[in-house]
Amino acid sequence: MNEAEIFHSCLVKWGRVSQTLMIIEELIEFQLELMHTLRSIKPFDREKLMEEYVDVSIMLEQFRTMYYFGEDEILKIKTRKLNRLKELLKDELP
Repeated sequence: MNEAEIFHSCLVKWGRVSQTLMIIEELIEFQLELMHTLRSIKPFDREKLMEEYVDVSIMLEQFRTMYYFGEDEILKIKTRKLNRLKELLKDELP
């Protein structure tokens, strides 16, 4: 089963609303891990941060699939946003 089939199976099994709530939950978990690390509530745990990052990454890919965001559309917007960042940093870049 490839990634697209896994995402489709998740949608069939749990539905769009449930999976959207899961995306929110994973984002919150990632945010909480970052906050605890930055506030020194917990020692830096690279492995845990990476796990949360990957959970978010998987759910965002699923979100992209659920709402039919095409690669070309994403690349176009990403390029525009990166160019804007580059413009903001132009005085600091070599």
